[in-house]
Amino acid sequence: MGSNTKGSFTALSGRKLDSIWGGANTRYEGSLPLRLVQNRQFDGASTTTIENCAASVCNPEINTADNRLKKDQVGGSSVDYDYDANGALIKDFNGQRFGYDAESHQKEFFSASNQTTTPDATYHNDGEGKRVKKIVG
Repeated sequence: MGSNTKGSFTALSGRKLDSIWGGANTRYEGSLPLRLVQNRQFDGASTTTIENCAASVCNPEINTADNRLKKDQVGGSSVDYDYDANGALIKDFNGQRFGYDAESHQKEFFSASNQTTTPDATYHNDGEGKRVKKIVG
């Protein structure tokens, strides 16, 4: 893990992280893909991420029933994180939206200020599903 990571990371199995100890006897459990946590900076003293960032963005709550970020992070009536039928994130806390093709490859990005159906960026994949092109605007 990175040199600015605090706390202990345990039970690495392949490319999955099975648990994270964040301090004060707080344990985050689940089979998390390693890429989800390797760029995170956990502050072991206060069990949160370092930096000035809202917890709903930098350290969001997880719904243990479906292993996704909780749709409502702040206790209001709005949906902060939303998913399509395949489980792909289609809206994040900041209001950015994402579109996917039939094989769950991201094909569109909409900034938070864009409330139209015209994406800010589109992505194109080759026959093997690898991204080969990005068009902005």
